Amino acid sequence: MDSQFGDLQTRIFRVDTATGALELRNQCPPDYGYGSTDEISGLSGFTIPDDSTQFCWIDQAGATQYEVVRSADISFPRGCAGAKQPSVCWTDNVIPPLDSVFFYLVRPVSPHRGSWGQDSSGAERTGICPSGPH
Repeated sequence: MDSQFGDLQTRIFRVDTATGALELRNQCPPDYGYGSTDEISGLSGFTIPDDSTQFCWIDQAGATQYEVVRSADISFPRGCAGAKQPSVCWTDNVIPPLDSVFFYLVRPVSPHRGSWGQDSSGAERTGICPSGPH
């Protein structure tokens, strides 16, 4: 379990037997992300000041490919836009209709498929874009 002693934190790691890589596990309550594995951490969004088309996220240690999806519905039903790619930014030139918003999710998919994270209730998101990104 994670413990905090001032600035010192101890964490549980799992060794991937295929690659020998260490993976941080969020499996101890009340850790933020408890129950979700390999989810993206850090800031994501339209963070490049001079380019409003680049949806970006923080590079995740060990991840070599990501899946990013966009939906006009917060539940991410079928018909999401998105892509699988190795870079940490996705070009999205589509502007939402007037009085609408887009929602975005991103997760690592290689070398390990990660979680879409948790919804506002704290439950792991499932059934995201069941037909995949288009």
